[in-house]
Amino acid sequence: MQLNFYHIPAEAVEILLAQNVNVYIYDQEKKQRQIVDQESFSSQLETCRDNTAYFQIAIEDIKFIQDTDLVMEIAEINKDLLLYVDRFHSRQQKYQLFLKSECLYLVELSNAFKSNDFLPLANLIQADLANDAQDISVFASTVSDCLEKILRRDTNLSRMLCFSYCCFRHMKYDDRALLFDFMGAVLFKDLGLSQNKSQDIFQKNEIYDKHPYYSLFLLKKLPIELTQTCYFFILDHHEAQDGTGFPKQKMGTHYHPLCDVLKTTEIIFAKDLPTAGYLVEMQRIKEQTSVINSALIDCLRITCSYLAG
Repeated sequence: MQLNFYHIPAEAVEILLAQNVNVYIYDQEKKQRQIVDQESFSSQLETCRDNTAYFQIAIEDIKFIQDTDLVMEIAEINKDLLLYVDRFHSRQQKYQLFLKSECLYLVELSNAFKSNDFLPLANLIQADLANDAQDISVFASTVSDCLEKILRRDTNLSRMLCFSYCCFRHMKYDDRALLFDFMGAVLFKDLGLSQNKSQDIFQKNEIYDKHPYYSLFLLKKLPIELTQTCYFFILDHHEAQDGTGFPKQKMGTHYHPLCDVLKTTEIIFAKDLPTAGYLVEMQRIKEQTSVINSALIDCLRITCSYLAG
């Protein structure tokens, strides 16, 4: 976004016209802009007094008055818009910085593990997600709204989301619809564990082995319609490359590679760990070449190298 015109006070128009600076009048009802001249100024001034239009100066012409008191007055009139633009550019700059290097995702992830503070990373991810087009699907909008709220706090779930997002980026996926399907799966995949009545909901029992089914069953009761991709992310998020996973013992060629990220988040974030604990857990997981795919192993390897360094 770029601010091209500044709203100026009516009393400044004659001063600017005398300096041969282009001044415009903007009609708020017709959404039209036209240049002001000395002959038409009087009639246009009356229009502005009726609050249906106001005068403007182009941003490139600010240089003609930058050493006068008029600049401060113009800045005050445009305060709200300038704050909005500043917020937008601040967010956009974070977004561009985050995209600068493919390894930066994993550097930021490692820094979050080191400091035991995931909020800076969550803020960067929010900046990325906020740059989406307005015509995303209803499901993606629902997921986006949930993410916007959850990523404001450093919780176990927000850490899972941050980890999953960074892996998604490093694994070279760039489909925005797939991103929201994937992040939706992070949000909803473990709803079925609520049916596990054991003191530890992660205790391995019949309910745990079937919790992907329970998650999908519970989601059908909610007023959101899962995409087919998200459905299979949830169903397959405990399958393994060698077919030893559950609930359907699918081989790695029969489920999406991102499912390996989903099951890995449960292992890493099952309980609060110190930095050394996260490192040990990730080191252990990345050795399981028969269980997780090579792209995720690469993510864990790089993250561990920064985390240990």
